[in-house]
Amino acid sequence: KAIGTLFASQYTNSELDDFYERTQLGSVIINAPVEDGFANGFKVKLTRANMGKPSPEEIAEFDRKAQKLFKKDKTKLLRFFKLSRLYGFSFLLFGYHDERIYWAKYRPKSGTKIDWVQPVPKPNVQEIKTNQALPLTIISVRVNFGTDITTLNPTRFLHTMNPQITKESKTGISSLSPIINLLSVQLHADWAIGQGLWRNSSRLFALQAPRKNLTATEKLEAISGTANLNARTVLYLPHAWNFKDVTGNTGNIAISRTYRTVVEQISAGSRIPVSILLGSQRGALDASGEDKANYYRFLTTLQENTFEPMLHQYFRHQQRSGAMTPGEFVIEFNELEARTPKKKALDELEETAIKKLTELLEDPDRKSVVEGKSVDLGGRR
Repeated sequence: KAIGTLFASQYTNSELDDFYERTQLGSVIINAPVEDGFANGFKVKLTRANMGKPSPEEIAEFDRKAQKLFKKDKTKLLRFFKLSRLYGFSFLLFGYHDERIYWAKYRPKSGTKIDWVQPVPKPNVQEIKTNQALPLTIISVRVNFGTDITTLNPTRFLHTMNPQITKESKTGISSLSPIINLLSVQLHADWAIGQGLWRNSSRLFALQAPRKNLTATEKLEAISGTANLNARTVLYLPHAWNFKDVTGNTGNIAISRTYRTVVEQISAGSRIPVSILLGSQRGALDASGEDKANYYRFLTTLQENTFEPMLHQYFRHQQRSGAMTPGEFVIEFNELEARTPKKKALDELEETAIKKLTELLEDPDRKSVVEGKSVDLGGRR
C-alpha cells in the first residue's frame, strides 16, 4: 500500500484516550514529564512589594502562602498540564465566588474569593472564540459538563497548549501526534509477538476428513471435537478422522532487537530516553548519566516554556482574589535531582571522604600517617 494509507490521517479524541489509557508507553509519555518536572518543587520569590524591596520575612511568608495554595490545587494543576500534553491544549477554570450569570461578560472584582479550580479536557470544550486580528488571542471559551454549558471570558481561566508550528491556532498539537503511528506499530508488534510465541509453542494441525460423503452434522461434530485444542490434554476424534501436522520449519526472528528499534523511535519522538520509558531507571537515573542529562534538558525546557508561565498566571489570580499579598515575584524551579535524600547524603559523604584522602596522600608531610594505616574519614575508613 502507499505510505499514506497505512495509518489514519487524523486521530479522534477517543483514539487518543485509548493510546493514553491502554498503552504503557502512551501513559508514561503523558504523565512522566509533568510529574518529574514538579518532583523537586519550586520557590515563589517575592522581588518587589508595595513598599519597595521586601524583607526576608516577607519573602518567606510569600513563598509559604504560595506553596500552601499550590498544594491545595496540585492535583488539578498537574492534570491541567497532562491534558494539554494529551490533547494539545487545556483550560483551567477559576471558580470565583460571584454570580455565574456574569461570567461571560464581566471580570471578577478584585478581592473576590476563588472557591475552586477545574481543568477542562478537550472533549468538554464546545467553542474557542478568538479575535480576527494579530496577535491571535482568545476572547471567550464555552465549556460543557453534562447539561451545564458555561461561557467564560479570559479573566476566569488559564489556557495552555503545545504549539503547532505549521498552523496558527489555540488548539495546539498532542504530544502523542509525532509518535502515534509508532505506538500503533508497537501494539501490532505486541500482538504479533504473542502470536509468534503461541505458534512456535503449539504446532499447527489440519483436520482431515474420511474418504466418504459427510453430513453437515458430522462435520460440526468433528470441528466441535477440536475446539480449544491448545488447552486440551486428550483429544477425541470421530471414526476415520485424523490430525496432520502442517507446520513447516520456522525461522527465528530477533524479537528483542526488532522490538527495541520501535521503542527507540518512540523515544526519539517523545524526547524521553528508552530507559525512562521502560521504567528501568525511574528513581535511579544516576545509573546512566547521559540519559539523565538528556531527560533533564527536556524537563527544563518544559519548566521554562510551559510550567513556569502557567504557574505565574495561577498565582496572579490568587493575588487578585486576596489569597496572596500584592507584589512582583519570580518562580524558580529547584534543581532536578533523581536521587533520594539518603542517597544524595551518602554520595556527598563519599565525595568528602575521597577528597580528604586525596589531600592526605598528596601532602608529603602527612603521607606517612595514612600509609598502611586505617584513617577515620567522617565515619568511613
